[in-house]
Amino acid sequence: SGGARHPIAGGYRIRKGNRIGFEAGPFDRTLPLTIDPVLQFSTFYGGAQVDRAKAIAVDNKGGLYVAGAATSLNFPVSQGVYQNKVLGGTDIFVVKLNTTGTSVAYSTLIGGANDETCAGIAVDGQGNVFVAGTTRSTNFPTTAGAYKPQPIGISGDADGYVLKLNS
Repeated sequence: SGGARHPIAGGYRIRKGNRIGFEAGPFDRTLPLTIDPVLQFSTFYGGAQVDRAKAIAVDNKGGLYVAGAATSLNFPVSQGVYQNKVLGGTDIFVVKLNTTGTSVAYSTLIGGANDETCAGIAVDGQGNVFVAGTTRSTNFPTTAGAYKPQPIGISGDADGYVLKLNS
């Protein structure tokens, strides 16, 4: 209005069918409305080699979970995590960041002697993390009583995996 910007209340809303829309508070509808999101945070994560984020999820408290593929021998991990170094050419990583992206709750690697990929990540209401992808490792970690404790593909071919990390 008159060459000046006037902020109004508003935000995004998740609608039916996993669609995202915007809602705006009262404003003069005879004037153009510009939706101009503000960058809340942006950060890097990884080591000296190629590390690729492939999937993200957000828990019910706003914690951010990132999963991907790591090749860095110095990939940053937390104390006491499941795996603390890359064992094959590429292992998967799971990192939990706080809501502002300023601190890491945990960072772990998971993989075997060969290459792993990450295809997706999800978080349930209790903060348990689920990751799916592919592995070429015959020693990819499985748990007692697993549905398929050993890969079933032809040697060298990729097999799918799904895993769960507790909160």
